[in-house]
Amino acid sequence: MRYIKQYSGYLSRKKHKIKSFSFFAKILTGKDFFLVKTCCCFYMKFIPWNIDKSIGRRQIIIMTPSLVFFGNETLKSIAEEIINIDQDVISLIESMYKIMYRAKGIGLAAPQVDVSKRLIILDIEDSGGPSLTLINPVIKESSDMTEPYEEGCLSVPGVNADIIRPSEVLVTGITPEGKETEIEASGLLARVLQHEIDHLNGILFIDYLESYERNELRPHLKKLKKLNAM
Repeated sequence: MRYIKQYSGYLSRKKHKIKSFSFFAKILTGKDFFLVKTCCCFYMKFIPWNIDKSIGRRQIIIMTPSLVFFGNETLKSIAEEIINIDQDVISLIESMYKIMYRAKGIGLAAPQVDVSKRLIILDIEDSGGPSLTLINPVIKESSDMTEPYEEGCLSVPGVNADIIRPSEVLVTGITPEGKETEIEASGLLARVLQHEIDHLNGILFIDYLESYERNELRPHLKKLKKLNAM
């Protein structure tokens, strides 16, 4: 049975709980980070912010690039292919890794940092391999066998849901060195690849939910939009 989980609460037809937004996100006085708690698969615990302490009062300075959240237009747009792998692309990759690691995530797509380019990065300890960067990734084949797995998203913090996806995929793409590569993935790697490639096509994992489930989340999603203005 599919369910959506927010912290210790579950959303279903019979029972649902949504923690208040103040529980989800708040500025801690005297701390140099913005606290965002979530318990999702592609999860984050803390989103650090740069604090300028040289002036009389503390001033929050948003990182550039930085994470964007539900409601941001880039997240719902089709990302553009990368034609030339220039220094701007390399710098973007470096920034994305810093943001992903700082947010305690295991996958990130360029649209999640408000850049409409077909670029994803992954670092999954369970895969037993190094971090993975793919430019213009494409899912060439998907297995007929599917399986549910609990997903979350750095751009939709505070929400978890069981999402059904193919258990195996064949993905092609280009490395930062400009070499074509092909990846046969299964398990968590296959799922994260599909999740991140979805971002390049303007798809969020919550788009797979039933309409009644989305309706239950509406108050929370409305408040998430406010994070984009911070």
